[in-house]
Amino acid sequence: MTKHRDPKARGGRDERSARGAAPPRQSRRVGPEPAPLPLDPAVAGRLLGVLTVGLAALTLARAALTFVPNMWMWSLNLQRFLAPPLAWGSWVLIALSFAPALARRIEPLLARAGDAALERRPVRLMWAAAAALMVWLLPDRVEFVGDFLLRQSTLQTAGELPALWYPQAMPLDLFVHDAIGRALLARAGMTAYNVGRLLGAVEVAALALVSLAYARELRLRGSAAGAAAVIVFFGGYLTLFTGYNKCFSEMTLMVAVVGLFMVRLSRGAGSLLPLGFALAAGALIHRSTLALYPAALLALWSWSKRQPHGAWRRPSSLVAFALPVAAQAIALPHMLSAMRTVDALHFTPPEVVSRGWLAATFGPVRLADILNLVLMLSPVSLAAAWLAGAGPWRSRDDGRVLMVLCATMMVMMLLVHPQQGMYRDWDVFATVGMALSLLAAFAIGRCLGAAPARSFIAVPVVATVAIFTMQWLLHETDFDRGLARVRAFMQEPPARTRLQQATTWQFLGIRNVHAGRWEDAAAAYGEAAARLSSPNILRQLGFTNEFAGHLDRARDAYRLMLSRNPGDEFAKARLAIVTGRMDSLGADTSRSSPSWLPPP
Repeated sequence: MTKHRDPKARGGRDERSARGAAPPRQSRRVGPEPAPLPLDPAVAGRLLGVLTVGLAALTLARAALTFVPNMWMWSLNLQRFLAPPLAWGSWVLIALSFAPALARRIEPLLARAGDAALERRPVRLMWAAAAALMVWLLPDRVEFVGDFLLRQSTLQTAGELPALWYPQAMPLDLFVHDAIGRALLARAGMTAYNVGRLLGAVEVAALALVSLAYARELRLRGSAAGAAAVIVFFGGYLTLFTGYNKCFSEMTLMVAVVGLFMVRLSRGAGSLLPLGFALAAGALIHRSTLALYPAALLALWSWSKRQPHGAWRRPSSLVAFALPVAAQAIALPHMLSAMRTVDALHFTPPEVVSRGWLAATFGPVRLADILNLVLMLSPVSLAAAWLAGAGPWRSRDDGRVLMVLCATMMVMMLLVHPQQGMYRDWDVFATVGMALSLLAAFAIGRCLGAAPARSFIAVPVVATVAIFTMQWLLHETDFDRGLARVRAFMQEPPARTRLQQATTWQFLGIRNVHAGRWEDAAAAYGEAAARLSSPNILRQLGFTNEFAGHLDRARDAYRLMLSRNPGDEFAKARLAIVTGRMDSLGADTSRSSPSWLPPP
């Protein structure tokens, strides 16, 4: 017989809403767990309507900015630097997802996929394997982000001591990205480039599983669960898993893991040990994990309210407290050293000192870069931020924990001034993107679960997040279009600082050398030298001009080097070679340095 239930016993929801909330799981929990958040379907529907309008506006902005020749909104104009069929084909897919008739047809497929991923382990493993395969097949060939080139160079150079190059690096960072990396180079015959790709593939598979666990922890089902998992997984931070051999990929994964455990603890569920292990590992990876502690303490307080008196005295709880404390004690000398040296430049670089903190921090270019970073790292976070603030989650412990996590991360983004510019050193803020994605998945997933009549909105949400992130992944595989985008940062508004211009032109010089494009490399190094004529840039300027056939320019670069440092043996040797070649060709070797070189 079919067992009928009173609809009032389920808060007045109809049968379709069952896909939005998973049934309670049996687990060993000591304290009571609060019931799923009661959210009025009408309120949830209105919130989702505003969300849809916001996402549609961003989609239209991406199309319009394709025709605007400036880099003020560099996160939304990515289609300028994609092959037109790919750019417009993917954009059309996003635009079509907003059609209600089409979205309603696709939503049941998304709902079944979400349920299958939550209920069946083979499906979860397939999802993780597909994620790993995706990033392996889409390697970063531009290598523009952060310290990509430096990390790869030191790993593939025998005898290099990473502690000398990266004195701020924590023990686990060096172990994963140097010790394991060199073992793979020696024993598996891998290249330094493929070491980063392999580590990224393994880590992104773990991220895929964590995204599903997070959707399950939110007790979502169907398309709501699928949308939440996609929001957490897909973000601009995925490009860190395609070859970048630095700890910010692990840090992004760490924030997802810590967010999962904090949401669980904020409901009085689970053990403290997983969070303790995660925070301890994070302390040994990077000092920025200090930003996780305010939200972690709030989650701990929420957990303690729902536990019997003295629960913190359990052996497992004591170990959970001891682990991060011990890890921080080990990491403290490294952290203090990094804060005195590296972080001093990040918090108060010359630009901040010369312009003043307020002008440098809240200037229009910097605020635009922050907005761009948020939209790149978590495509729905801007629209979802309003939804999270307008919803009733401020009164919920799990909602407050996620909001505190995001607020702490955003403060960190505001205070840190990367020397190479936010458009390049965005890896520092990848964890901010993950925190925003966790909050967006929480708010959007709950609204979708509470408003079954609007469940089709999960389709444009998934399309916006997944396809826009795929555009970033595909762009990074295109060497020529990637360099074109980097040049646009230098040649189009807004103007960047002198140091940012110098390091970006230097990057273009390096990448063109690797490609054997000596003319382009010499031109890029000339631009870099005009802004920062360091010995290294001048050395590369002379070298690339030699190979490009501009012997007079190479001679002038070496002469400038010797005027600054008469004992420079490299400049002496190369000047003698270049002068000899010019003599043999009958060229004039007496002409003084042209105006395109910086003054001595």
